[in-house]
Amino acid sequence: MFDEPVSRRIVVGDIEGWSSRDSRTQRDLRHRLREVLNRAFTESQLPWREWADIAVSAADRGDGLLIMIPPDVSIVRLLDPFVDRVAVALRHDRHLHSDWARMRLRLAIHDGEVLPEGSGWAGHDVIEACRLVDAEPLRQALRDEPEADVAVIVSERVHRAAVRDGYGNIRPETFTEVDVVVKTYQARAWVHVPGIGIAQPSSPRKEPAAVNGTHQDGSRKKPGMPPDDEDDHHTEGDYRAPTDNAVSYGARFNATKIEMTVSGGNVILGGRQGRVVGRDNQENHGGRVG
Repeated sequence: MFDEPVSRRIVVGDIEGWSSRDSRTQRDLRHRLREVLNRAFTESQLPWREWADIAVSAADRGDGLLIMIPPDVSIVRLLDPFVDRVAVALRHDRHLHSDWARMRLRLAIHDGEVLPEGSGWAGHDVIEACRLVDAEPLRQALRDEPEADVAVIVSERVHRAAVRDGYGNIRPETFTEVDVVVKTYQARAWVHVPGIGIAQPSSPRKEPAAVNGTHQDGSRKKPGMPPDDEDDHHTEGDYRAPTDNAVSYGARFNATKIEMTVSGGNVILGGRQGRVVGRDNQENHGGRVG
């Protein structure tokens, strides 16, 4: 019987900064890595326990795990929700350990054909997945985001199958295209750091600059004046320049002149109106407030 390859989803996880740890910490990290991945798979409702006979720990990697997943598991689910569940599990693990023992993970996700070999796996797609997890752009992503606990890289095949069209809650704009060169391996891939790379809220809208005293909307409002629907009874000539640290305004309501000064967080009404100190206290000066 001829050897035939089998299709597998390939996940490789490597612990960042492995060689700098002492032997006991390394042993502890390996144990915790299994717990983190088990928790992420379970919370993603993926049958981790059912894969026990095909999920292989690559002893020659030392600092991580090589996991083979049946092809009937959607590649989309390994990105959503599995990747986010890994990030949550790592964050939980981080709260339980010192900074020295902190676990940060590089994760590679690939899809391909592999050959069973004893207790392990062989084939070019296995090599590709291992090269991806060692890629410098992936390592740099963790260096650039010190608060991140995991950085993910996906092969072009996975990107085309699951990321490009934004299946599920996957956001293609959060994946950065990179060139991977590891030894003789060269390829294009995409790096994603969960929670990073999401569009930031837009800056507050600025008032358009006035040209010859007239704004783009045709008004001639001065800075600090109320919106159009609140200043129908104000006239431009009633507003005077601020003095010292206070900002003063003036207006006319029918025949009554009102002067208002904002100083130190207080609003002071002058003229025939009263004086308001803070938000609650009122002190009348020749008039009624309200």
